[in-house]
Order: sequence, then C-alpha cells, then structure tokens
Amino acid sequence: MESLFAKADQIDAGYQKLKAKIDQLPQALLAKAFRGELVPQLPTDGDARELLEEIKRAKEGLEKGGKGKKMKVEDELRMVAEDGARYGKK
Repeated sequence: MESLFAKADQIDAGYQKLKAKIDQLPQALLAKAFRGELVPQLPTDGDARELLEEIKRAKEGLEKGGKGKKMKVEDELRMVAEDGARYGKK
C-alpha cells in the first residue's frame, strides 16, 4: 500500500510540473510571435514599419474628416490565403 501511495505522489509531482509548464505556454508563444520566431520570414513579407505608416496615414485621414479605405472581403481573404500578400493591397 505504501508503494502505491509513493507512486501516486510521484505521478502527482510530475503532473504539477507539467501543469506549471502548460500554464506558461501562452506567454511563451506570444513572446515568440512578437519576435517573429514562430514561422520563417519570407522575403515577400511586408515590413512592420510599412504597416505602421499605412495605419498612421489612414488614422490621419480619418481625423481630418476623410473617409478611411475599407477593405473588401476578397482582399481580407486574399491577405490570409495568398503567399506574399501584403496587408490586403493588390
């Protein structure tokens, strides 16, 4: 009986270690994502600076009372589905 309790304690200790690692996993994934380490970067991938500039120009246009450019559904789908698509631009 004592050996079974000892084995149960070992299993529980292993479970607790794994649970702690799993709890930290989302933070580790986010950190890797922000560093661009999840997938290899393609030469056709857009630069983050370009995207930020585009967002800034769009925001300035909205603040001046202009109309923002709306993306079509096809552009959004193409942006996700096509290799080398850059922020929904053709």
